[in-house]
Formats: sequence, structure tokens, C-alpha cells
Amino acid sequence: MSDLTGLRATILEQTRQKGELKLQAAKEQHELTYRERHEDLMAAKEASRQRGVDKIINHYQREEQKMFNRERQSLLEAKQSTLTTLFRSALDQMNQWGEQEHIAFLENVLAKYDGQSATLIFGELTGQTLSTEMLAHLTTKYPQITFSDEIIANKGGFILSQGNVDDNYLYDVLVESIRQQQSYRISAQIFNEV
Repeated sequence: MSDLTGLRATILEQTRQKGELKLQAAKEQHELTYRERHEDLMAAKEASRQRGVDKIINHYQREEQKMFNRERQSLLEAKQSTLTTLFRSALDQMNQWGEQEHIAFLENVLAKYDGQSATLIFGELTGQTLSTEMLAHLTTKYPQITFSDEIIANKGGFILSQGNVDDNYLYDVLVESIRQQQSYRISAQIFNEV
């Protein structure tokens, strides 16, 4: 019986040791699984936090870009308004010239047509400032130019026609042409830009 008791004690000891080893292995596996899950959870939490931070950063960057665009648009509108006022003022001044200024401009243009025949049609605003005596003087001084009785309503300046070619010296057309060609340069000068 004592052999049996010894055998039983040995079997129980081996079973206990195997159970402890299995328990230890299960504890280690459980700790490993816990650490992995904890690390995964922490990584997911950090990724979620980073996505939130990135979302906030992107939002503020978009808002900053919108503010920059609004400021730029506002500046462009101010520049455009200033240029519009400048060119409108130039046109108004030209339309309000007296007889002498209109004649000086006309003679400067006619000098380029030295001896060439053409028909000249005045804009209403220019034609109103010219006296009958001045028209007679121009007719005598420039016999190759036919001064039409026609007028161009609500316009300053004139059109000079040679056959099928009309050279447009109406002030609004001239000012707009200068605006299209020079507005960038003028804007740079006005607003001290390079």
C-alpha cells in the first residue's frame, strides 16, 4: 500500500506541476494578450486623437486660406475700384475739355494724316464745344478733311474715316484702350507693387 500511496503522491505531484505549468502558461498568454490589446487600444486611441488633431488643423488651414482669399479679393476690388475711378475721371476730364483742348488734340491727330483725305465725324460732346468760326478755320486749314454734319450721340472725341477704315478717337474708346494696355503698370505704380 505504501507503494500505492507513493505512486499516488507522485501522480498528484506531477499533475500539480503540470497544472501549475499550464496555469503559468495561461497567465503568460493572458498577460501577452492583455498587453497586445492594450497596445492596440492605445495605438487606436492615438490614431483617433491624431485624426482629430489633423481635422482641426485642416479646418484652421482652410479658414486661414479663406481669410487670405477674402483679403486678396477685397484688395483686388479696391484696386479695381480705384482704377475705374481714375479712368472714369480721365474720361470725364476729356469730355469736359474746352474748345482749345479739343482742337489741340484734333490737330495732333490730323498731323499724322498729313495730306491724306478723310471724313471726320465729331462726338456730340466735342462738337458742342466748337464754334462756327473754329469749324470754318478747321475746314480752311485741313481742306483734305471732310467735316461731317453727322454727330455721335453722347460721345466726346471723333472718328476719322478713310474709305472703309475708321480710326476711332472717341475718348471713351481711347481711355478703355489705355486701361486695357496699362492698368497693370498703373496699378503697380499706384499701389507701390513690383
